[in-house]
Formats: sequence, C-alpha cells, structure tokens
Amino acid sequence: VMRSRPDVIFILMTERPYHIVRCLPDDWNHGWEHVFLHVICENQKTADERLPFLLKLPFLHKGILVAPISGPVSVEKYLKSGKIEQVLCGGDNRNGALPCDFGWVKLLHDECARREVHFRFTETGSVYIRDGMPYHISDRLVQAQTAFYSNLHYEGRRIRFQLRTPDGFPIPEEELFVSRFRQFCLRCPSMYVCNGCECCGKCAGKLYTREELFEKQEQFRINDKRNRI
Repeated sequence: VMRSRPDVIFILMTERPYHIVRCLPDDWNHGWEHVFLHVICENQKTADERLPFLLKLPFLHKGILVAPISGPVSVEKYLKSGKIEQVLCGGDNRNGALPCDFGWVKLLHDECARREVHFRFTETGSVYIRDGMPYHISDRLVQAQTAFYSNLHYEGRRIRFQLRTPDGFPIPEEELFVSRFRQFCLRCPSMYVCNGCECCGKCAGKLYTREELFEKQEQFRINDKRNRI
C-alpha cells in the first residue's frame, strides 16, 4: 500500500523497533520520503532501550512518541543526532491511569526547543499533576484543552516530505493536499498530527489552514484571560 501511494504521508508507530529491519522491502534502501516512523516509549528505561535502534534504522523521517508518560524522560542525547524531527507526548487514559506531571512534559519541551525539534503535548491523561496538585480529568477533550493551555508546544524546523504521484513524478508544493480546520480545533494540540476537518456539518464557521490556525492559536493564548490548570 505504501509503495503504491507515494502521494500520501504514512505515520508508523511501534514499541518494537528492533523487529523492523527484517520486515522492510528489498527496494527500501535508505527509506521512502513519504514514510514517518515514530518509536513509542513511556519512561527513561524504554527510551534508552528503543531509541538507539531508531537512530540506526533506515528511515528518512524519525520521531518519538512518549506516551503514556510515566516518569521523567530525557531524550536530548538522541536529539543531538539531528535525526529526530518530532517528539509527541501524552498522558495515561487506561484504567488505573498513572499520573502525568507537568514537570516531566516541560523537560521534553525544553530539550526539543534547544534542538529546534517539533514538540507537541497532546493530552494530559486522566490524572494530571501541576505544582504538586493532582487533577482528575475524565473528559478527553478537556485533557487536550488543558494540554493546550500548558503552552508546552514548540514549532521547530519545518519537516519536508517529497511526495510523488503514483507513477513517480514529483508533486509541486502548490498542488499538495492542504489540511483545513475549524475554529473548534483552536484549543486542540493534536491539530499538528491531525489530517484536518472532514466537514461533517456538526460545527460551522470558516475553514483555516494549519498555518492560519497556528497564528490564531498564538493570538488566542495572548488574549485568553481564563484560569489555566
């Protein structure tokens, strides 16, 4: 499927990067321009076990998903390689969820900012700790909005994909698919990894490009006077 659709960005996520090499097709070479691999880790132990494999894998686009985060995790020694383009982080929503501490997320944010790597805090999970105070948040939308209000997001360097038509011709940038979003998406940090609005009709208003909504988000943070967790 990925070979037949070089005009689509595929995002793969795995907890077992050490199994990938023997599964790659013969024409994989150094990787395909439209495939983005993320390795999942929850804590420092799994990060140190899995991320060295990520750095060695033949993928042109590599990222890290720290979720559900269960303790402080430092990834800066892996970011130093220059091979990591994005780090995502989220809390735990399972039964008996482990807490997600603001300080743990800020550590990842600050490391990414120093290395100019994209960072997104996508959701707090159902138990969120800020300044030593636990907050129990059952609603997934509220979790995402609370993550948005944390201001722990960093744009980093632009990630560029070379997409092609199924018969192999490069697609000019002006002809690429542009994701569109509603005003409703303003407080959702998952917007960065979302493919946009399906125009289902459940909400109304103007459709924005990702860049336009980023600008509105920044203005929204500046103007918003509500209490934040």
